[in-house]
Formats: sequence, structure tokens, C-alpha cells
Amino acid sequence: MLVGKYTDPKGKIDTETDKKLISNLTGAAKPKIVEVTSIAEVINALDNNKFDILMFAGHSSTLPDGTDTTIWLTDNLTININQISNQIRNALNRRHHPLVLAIFNSCDGIGIDGQLKEQGIRIPYLIAMKARITDEIAHTFLTLFLRYFVRNRMSFQMAYQQAQSGLHPFVPGAESLPILCLRQAIMPNLFWPLGRNRYVPYFGVAIIIVIAIILPIVIDIIFPKRSVVIIDKSPPSKLETDTCKEDTKLISCYDPSILNLPNPPIGQSIQEKSIDQSIQKKLKAVFAENKNIVDGVKARKIAEKNVIKIALSLTLNDRDSPIYETAISTLKGAIYLQDEFNKNPNKKLLILIANDPNKWDQARSLDVTTEKLNKELIGRDLDAVIGHYASKLTYYTLKNTFNKKELVLLSYAAAATRDENAQNHSINQLTQKHNKTYFFRVTNTTREMAQLLAKYFQRQGIQNVALFYNDTELFSSSFGYEFKQTWKGKFISQDQSNISKMTNEKIQSILKQANNTNNINKTAILLCPNSFIDDPLTSGEIKNTETVMKLNNGRLLIGGCSLIPVYKQKLINPNNLVAAVAWSGDINSLTTPEQRTKFESLRNYWQENLTQEQIRRISLGYDSVMVIAESLSQKGNQSLQQYLIKRTTPFKGITGDISFNDGRGNLGSDRIQNVSAIIKPKCLSTPCENWNGQWKTEYNK
Repeated sequence: MLVGKYTDPKGKIDTETDKKLISNLTGAAKPKIVEVTSIAEVINALDNNKFDILMFAGHSSTLPDGTDTTIWLTDNLTININQISNQIRNALNRRHHPLVLAIFNSCDGIGIDGQLKEQGIRIPYLIAMKARITDEIAHTFLTLFLRYFVRNRMSFQMAYQQAQSGLHPFVPGAESLPILCLRQAIMPNLFWPLGRNRYVPYFGVAIIIVIAIILPIVIDIIFPKRSVVIIDKSPPSKLETDTCKEDTKLISCYDPSILNLPNPPIGQSIQEKSIDQSIQKKLKAVFAENKNIVDGVKARKIAEKNVIKIALSLTLNDRDSPIYETAISTLKGAIYLQDEFNKNPNKKLLILIANDPNKWDQARSLDVTTEKLNKELIGRDLDAVIGHYASKLTYYTLKNTFNKKELVLLSYAAAATRDENAQNHSINQLTQKHNKTYFFRVTNTTREMAQLLAKYFQRQGIQNVALFYNDTELFSSSFGYEFKQTWKGKFISQDQSNISKMTNEKIQSILKQANNTNNINKTAILLCPNSFIDDPLTSGEIKNTETVMKLNNGRLLIGGCSLIPVYKQKLINPNNLVAAVAWSGDINSLTTPEQRTKFESLRNYWQENLTQEQIRRISLGYDSVMVIAESLSQKGNQSLQQYLIKRTTPFKGITGDISFNDGRGNLGSDRIQNVSAIIKPKCLSTPCENWNGQWKTEYNK
């Protein structure tokens, strides 16, 4: 018996019962107790003892795709099977007393067998639980198994079957939780040894019990404490077992606790750091609707095939970050769409909320928790995922995770067209699998926006352009690349384009060259930072972008990319400034009655006075969910990817027509229709003073 050492009194599970059951074992096999407080001690215990049977009782958790199972030894010490795989392999290969049985009587340990298989290791008999279990389930199963295996002298397989079926009277439905993994289909009988004089094929036993008392926040976020399992007598649906199998701090199907942010700063309440109160009520209605759908499928009132399952991947962690507004606006569009769509009696839309924890100042390195979220999403039996806010995050999510599972990802915001070198590879090519793309976007790309800005400059008589962008980051470098491909005029000082690393002297030098041209009315500035995802406290990019606007002071025309309107109002000099965006958000640009009707319904639903920037984000969020929901309703036997590619009739969105097939054989994952626009600050005077942060459409042809 291996016992961990713990100090935190909270989050404790009852392992005393497990120890008592093991200590009362009779026969030739005797338990051995070893206290372990480090991984090294676990390794030594396995190396120095000839264990025939290995048992674990405590906390564990497996990722949905089965790629990783984590076991907790102490309050803050974890171990996985890969770290002790050599010891297990050696134990299996022992000539005398080889390891023959492992029992993981812990939460969600089903991935352990898969991890061992990947390394060519097969324990003859292995029992694990396929989901969270309560103390009652753990103790009942162990009691029954030992009763049949030890006291009643049944064979191992028979004892397992009796213990499994015996769970039902105590916890109805729990009999499906213990899973038996065998090295091969037909295995010899295994019996508990009665005494030293009687030969038994395998004898001697050591029981490993690790008591896991985990910090409450770790339990809540990563490995939920053994909790009550509510299981219907009828076989559970995949909607219940996979899509909505459990709510975590990363993914929620119907748990509103995802609305609150842990650990607010000192002096600030959780309520102050949680999602806006204005949408909490309606977001809770989404969770309630999801629960009704799952219950309807369980009760056979709703056919599971008629449920559309999508996840909305948003960053809800930080109300102070620029991307928070994008997340909330997109969420509002999706909430309204579900409310409208589910009035249809034949189809139902279920929306999982995926809280992407990737901090906006860490998107370059891709927070490891985001990787965990993406792996969990692909194990949720979803029809599609809608996200993300940043081009780089989207790009690597596709390349590393989603394409492998051929899961469609549709973006409302990621607009980059090139890889980080911005020279040879398009994102659409790099994110393909078997010449098929699983990445679609309703937003226009940097190509359409940069081309429109170049056209606008030409209409203004501009001949010279000074470049300020980041040639090392995905979005900004794509915008700069596309602009340079289109622009037919001259460039001022191309020797350094990385605005994040420019000194004040370099900025002043470029601006001086721009102002020394023959006619400043024919000179403009292209300003496209990538600092939407940079830390404002450490990044020079935000500071340098502000410096360019401040030093220019409205003298030269500045043409910005779509990140400029995201900047805080106090950082923007609104004079002689325009920005190229994927869609204007101007209600006057809604040209068809259908567009206006949809938008007015959305605005009335929220009963808010929306800014043009909020309208732009909400509408793109609405259109994203609408495209997926409508496609899944109408695709028939085609895959979602095939339907999106082959459909020639445009979707009717608030932002206009949306299609990925121009009807002339040009198929792609990008929106065919160009709805990008040039916007400018809405000012009441020239120069612009006391600007209220509002924008208006300047040009969209």
C-alpha cells in the first residue's frame, strides 16, 4: 500500500474505508504500506517490491480524447503513467510475481490503458472508471469486488461482473462506470490465493492507495471532487455522455459558474470581475435551454439527430482587455440566434460556452490551457466550433488540433491570410487536410481590407506611404503584405517595419521623411499594429502606435487596419484618421429588407443603444452561428465541410450575403462577398475635439 501525505483539510475524499477494506484481506497475499511524498518514492516502491496487484484510490482525470491522465499524489504533486511506464514494464516482465492486475478506483481514469498501449505496454487485467465517481460508488464497487473475488473465491472475471452489476441497487446506472480492459480477448482464470501451500498461477498482492486531498480551486477547475452521479435507467445519449458530459471552468453546457472569474484583485468583488450583469440573465437562459434539450433527448421527446451541437470559443477572463468586448458582442449575437432558431419545433441548437483562458498578452506563446481546451473540444462530439478572436490562435488551433479531427472551425474575427513569414504560404493552404479546408470565416480577410485601403488612398490622391506595421506577427504582417501587393505608389523607409521594436528616434525619422515630400497632401501613413494581443504594460507596440498618432497630430492622413478602432479611446488621435474594417457596422449600410428586419429584431432583443463598433461585432457573431446552424439543418447526407464548399445560394446575414462558392468554380473557405469598409471617427468639428469614440462609414465601394 502506498499512501500519500496531505495537509489541506478541504476537498478530502474518504479513503479510510478503502484502507480498512484492504487491511482486512485474508489469504496468502499481504498488503505492504509505503508512504510516498514524491515521484521518486513511487518509482522506488514499484522497483523494490514484487507487486502482483496494483490499486489506486483517489483523484485522477483524463482528457476527452484519452491522450493524458493525471493522478494527484499530494496537495500539489501530480504524476502520470508515462512517468512510471518503465517500472510497469519491468513489473510485467518479472519472471517471478509479474504484475497481473491494476485497479484504478478513481475518477475518470479510463485513459490510462490507452496511454500504456501507446508505449506497447499491456497489463493482463485492468479496471478503471470511465467518468467521475462518488465515494459511495468507489466503496461499493471495491466492497463487492473483494467480497466475490476474495471471500467467495470467484474467478477475477466473474467477480468483476458480479461487482459491476451489483452497483445498480445501490446507485442505479452506476454499473456502466467500471470498465475492464484485457490484454487479449481470451484470458486464463485468475483467483485469489488462499494460502502458501496451494498453488495459484498468480499470488502475492500489494495495494497502492493514494489519498488525494486537493486544493479546492484545483478540484473545481481541473479534477472535480467525486460528486453525485445522476444516471437514467435508459442508455445515455452521446449528447449527455460526450457533448455535455461535465461542466468545467473551461467548457460549460449548463453550469452558470463559468460566468464568474476566480481570484479578483484585492478590493474588487467577484461580481465586479464577472461577465456583464446585462447579459447574465440571458446567458443563463442558454444554459437552461441546453439542459432542456438534453433532458428532451433523454425523455425521447427530441431526436438526438435533430440537435445541432456547436461550441462558442470566447475569451471571458479579463474585462479590462480589448478582446473582452469582442467576446461579449459575439456572445450576444449567438444568444439571440439560439433564441430565434429554437422556435423551430423540428431542430434545436445547443451552444456550449468554451471559456478560452488564453490571455491576450500571451497569444503568441499559446497558453497551455488553451491547448487543453482545444483537445477537450474535439472530444465533445460537436458539429462545429465558432472562434477565435486572434488570427494566430486560430491558425495554430487549426494546424495542431482541429484539422486532425476534421472538425469545422468558423471564425468571426480571424482575418490573416499569410503565415508568419508573410511570403510564401497562405493560411488556407497550411490549414488544409487532404486538400480539404476545415476553416471558414464570415469576416473579410486582410486582403480585402488592405486592397480597399489602397484604393481609398488612391482616390485621395496619395502617392507616398510610410509603413508602420509588425512584420513578425501573423495579422499585422498579412495586412502589410497584402497592402504592398496592391499599392502602386511609392513607399517611405521600408528598411524597418516592426513597429513593436521601433525607437522614438526611428519613428520621428520616418515621419520627418514623410513630411519632407513635395506635397504632404499626397503622403499618408499605413498604421497596423498587432498589439490587440500584446500586454499594454510591457509591449512597445501599443506605445509606439500611440506615438505615431500623437507625433503626426492629424497632419498626414493615417490609414489604420481593423485593430485601430479596438484601441481605447484615450489612445486614439481621431484627426485625419481612417481604418479598414471587415464590415462597417453602419445600420445605413443594411440595404435589404431582410438585413434590416434581422438587425432590428436583434437590437430589440437586447434593448440597448449599441455603438457602431458593437453592432459590427454582434452582427458578425450572429452571422457566424447562423451560417453553421442553417448549414447543419439543410446539409442532408453531406458533411458540413462539403455543404459549405458546394452551396451556391448565399446565406442571408445581417452583414449581407455570405457564401464560399462564387458559382463559377471558385471554391474556398473565405467569404466571397467583399463587405469591408473604410470608417472614420465621427466628429462634430474640425479639428476633431471632444470625440465620443463613435465611428462612421467613409467609404465601402
